[in-house]
Amino acid sequence: FQLADAVMLQSIDFPGLTSLGGLEMLSESEGDLAGLRIISLPELSAVEGDFVLDGPRALYTVAADQLVTIEGDLAIRGGCTYEPSFPMLESVGSLELVGNCGMESLDGIPLGEIRTQNSEGVSLQVESNDGLSQAVLDAFVAGLSVTGTGSVAASAAEDGACSTWQNARWKSESEWCSSE
Repeated sequence: FQLADAVMLQSIDFPGLTSLGGLEMLSESEGDLAGLRIISLPELSAVEGDFVLDGPRALYTVAADQLVTIEGDLAIRGGCTYEPSFPMLESVGSLELVGNCGMESLDGIPLGEIRTQNSEGVSLQVESNDGLSQAVLDAFVAGLSVTGTGSVAASAAEDGACSTWQNARWKSESEWCSSE
């Protein structure tokens, strides 16, 4: 399932969906997916491919309460206010959490295992998330078993790193995530 350039879309709810080949939501420019607020996949238990959220900045709820495994990459990039809720998630192929300005906790990703690496050779990349402290990241990484051979990096962001990352990524002239 791939979604891009859906400016008016506000929510996605698939109440009976139990498995998925992959999910890719791409925001190619500042207006793409601008209205998307909620993704609800209450019965989803397995993703056979990648689960990618790339830039839906207004998204505040991503919930897949029964999701146990993602065979491919879990990549969440460029969001402003959301924190994923995957309370049953045990394993992913690789994990990338980059440029999410409002992400303050990783409690919604109780991950235990990262099995491989993505196409860039990365098993774990967590950076430019202004709300995540180094203590939170250290505790998260300490609970992981990384069996992939890719690189592993998890570092707290300096103030403003998220907006800088997002502006470089989407070449925006304004800040995507503002506190106003």
